[in-house]
Amino acid sequence: MTTVGATITQMLGNQYYAPEREVTRVAINDWILRNGTYDHTVDFASLIGSGDKLLPQYDSGDGLHPNPAAYKLMGTKFPVQVFKK
Repeated sequence: MTTVGATITQMLGNQYYAPEREVTRVAINDWILRNGTYDHTVDFASLIGSGDKLLPQYDSGDGLHPNPAAYKLMGTKFPVQVFKK
């Protein structure tokens, strides 16, 4: 089985945001990208956000969920070749 790890995107401006959650999100994302466990990784957080906030052009308006443009961009970065094995 091929595994893909993807980072957790930002949530500043949403009711679920808290500084301690942001620290946890960053730590988990660092682990996903650097631990070597996954066959492939995708850094969605860097793709559609900056720091602790989604980029305005990719925010659905609630600070948490990506909008259709973000999902379209995310889809272009996902390693679809893993499904062709």
